[in-house]
Amino acid sequence: YCCTNTYPQTDRASSSPGALYAHKMLVEDCEFINCYGGNTGGAVYSGNSCYEYFTNCTFSGNSAYELAGAFYSAGYSGGTRIVDCTFTNNDVRLCENGGYSTGGALRGQFSLIDGCRFYGNHAYGGGGAIYSRAGATYIRNSTFIGNWSEGINWYPGGGAVYFWDGGTVSNCWFNQIYDAGVTHQFNIPEKAGARRFDQRHVRYVDNVFERCNYSIEYFLTAPKDNDSRMEDIRFERNLMLDAGYGFCEERPDVDTAAH
Repeated sequence: YCCTNTYPQTDRASSSPGALYAHKMLVEDCEFINCYGGNTGGAVYSGNSCYEYFTNCTFSGNSAYELAGAFYSAGYSGGTRIVDCTFTNNDVRLCENGGYSTGGALRGQFSLIDGCRFYGNHAYGGGGAIYSRAGATYIRNSTFIGNWSEGINWYPGGGAVYFWDGGTVSNCWFNQIYDAGVTHQFNIPEKAGARRFDQRHVRYVDNVFERCNYSIEYFLTAPKDNDSRMEDIRFERNLMLDAGYGFCEERPDVDTAAH
């Protein structure tokens, strides 16, 4: 199956995907190329309480206005699995009036992302390749090359992978990433008041980072009287090489690179 050059929605307010609305599906050996969605999911939208399994699929050149250039998973059940898929040059367009513009390829909650390849995906906000919101997402055995984010609005950085709360990245290779290879970060706005934005149960294990501006970046800034905190964060056996070289040398602040 191949779906190419679809333009079902040009309205930013629409949540219709460019190609497929998935609900408890097994999808294999499919191509989604140059699909344009509305607000969420350039190619695929998976709704609440859905348990999708995508394997050996290709997502290339897809785009959405605000969330997930290729694949948006809305459910908090976290049942969606993506295995042995390739994501290339997917993009989330710049949103005006404070839009999020997150997840160049993927955004949402996924139980497993395994053996996948992410090349040249882009987001104006967080997560050039993947933006994973609350829930335990497990990313393993995957490759990230040339993904980038520009860090605007509430969600700065995370050129490849951006976690909100909970998740594991294991045995992955990150190369030529503009901004951070992996990150969990948030600047809590003053208007949030005492609302908690805890970051918990994050693991970065046995990964290789090469030529990223930051190999691993993390922070949580909170206004006065906000008790948000980080808990149970672990970095184990990661190899970090040549921070600040390559693609990220195009940053205006070239002296900030760090492991």
